[in-house]
Amino acid sequence: MSAITPIDIPFDKRHTCWFCGEPCDRYFEYHSQVHTPHPSLAVPACGECLTLAKQPTFRT
Repeated sequence: MSAITPIDIPFDKRHTCWFCGEPCDRYFEYHSQVHTPHPSLAVPACGECLTLAKQPTFRT
């Protein structure tokens, strides 16, 4: 599996959590599965939102 490259992020938002808007220094990485049309990606996320985003997934 290749490394995930963060999406093209506007310069003024590169250190801002995309979930809550707080300053951040981490990335939430979404790894696409075999049966999903979405590509793998990484977006900036703070520690609190990253913890919530990594909770068990639901099948919808």
